[in-house]
Amino acid sequence: TLLIQLGVSNLDRAIKFYTETLGFEMTERRNDLKFAHIATNVPGVEVGLNEIADAKGTGSAVLNIGVADVVAARKALEARGVMFKGETLIIPGKVALAAFADPDGNTLRFAGPPPKLR
Repeated sequence: TLLIQLGVSNLDRAIKFYTETLGFEMTERRNDLKFAHIATNVPGVEVGLNEIADAKGTGSAVLNIGVADVVAARKALEARGVMFKGETLIIPGKVALAAFADPDGNTLRFAGPPPKLR
């Protein structure tokens, strides 16, 4: 298994973002530890959210979330108020990438097949 632990400044807000906005599932919450486990759609990969007062985001680390359609996934999050960091980057024949952040500045990115040329 793989647990990617992220520092967040507000656990309730982070849980809402990862469950309601991204559609992942909370599998455990420990109020005494100010911690929650969030299951991703990848078997064995979870995100651990740990509330800490000085959470500053992931810095240069990026969590890529694989999706079948980056354009559709981006539109769905934009409709929920998520702001993306620039345009979707398309590397022809390789990948499409759309970067955004959670409420604490942790960098996330949708990654998927590039759109087909018509």
